[in-house]
Amino acid sequence: MIARYAVKLVKETRSKYGVKTITVPADAAAIATKLISDSPQEKLIALHLDGKNEVVGYNIVSSGLLDRSLVHPRETFQAAILANAASIILAHNHPSGQLVPSGEDRTVTFRLRDAGKLLGIELVDHLIVTRSGYYSFKEHGEL
Repeated sequence: MIARYAVKLVKETRSKYGVKTITVPADAAAIATKLISDSPQEKLIALHLDGKNEVVGYNIVSSGLLDRSLVHPRETFQAAILANAASIILAHNHPSGQLVPSGEDRTVTFRLRDAGKLLGIELVDHLIVTRSGYYSFKEHGEL
C-alpha cells in the first residue's frame, strides 16, 4: 500500500493593506511593515504577485529566532506555486531595528533568486523592514 496525497492552498484570512499593485519597492514595504515589523523574532514572508504585479496573497515562510530564521527554497516557493504566482517579493524583519543586510541575508537572497529562476517564478525584490524604514535589495542594485 502506498499513500495518495492531495496538495491544497487554503485561504486563511483576507485583509486590506491599501496597496494592491506593486510598482515600487515602497509599495511592498508598506504591506510587509504592517504584517511583520512589530514581531519580536525574525519572520520571512513571501508576497505572491500575478503577471500584472498585483498581490494575490502572501504566506509566512519562516518564523525564526531573535536574530535569524531558517529558510529553504522548498518552503519559500511552495505556496507561490500553488497560488500560480508569476513572481514573489520576500520580506523579513530585523527586530534589532538595523536595516543593514547581513551576509546570511545576502546568501539567502541569491540562493532564492536562483531557485526562482529554475522554477520560473521571479524573485522581484527582498526587503528588510523595521518600524523605522526598509531596505530593498532591488533599490540597492543587488537584484
